[in-house]
Amino acid sequence: MTTGFHSQAFSFDQSAKRQAAPFHPVKRERLRRAKTQKELADFVGVGVRTIERVERGEPVGIVTIARLCNYFEKTPQELGFTWE
Repeated sequence: MTTGFHSQAFSFDQSAKRQAAPFHPVKRERLRRAKTQKELADFVGVGVRTIERVERGEPVGIVTIARLCNYFEKTPQELGFTWE
């Protein structure tokens, strides 16, 4: 029986392997402390979706940054935040 797919169409080029991207510094700190996104969100007073955005490197408000810095006792730069 033929499925319509050719096995070669799905071959994996071994030379194209890429290393996994490093974790965002906030995610790295959260995991180091064995906290879930929900636990971190509750501790800093934001929603889980905000933590998800932070960990994806998306822009968040200065209040969120300040709360995360306070919780982790780190500077914004240490947590991967930059100003443009």
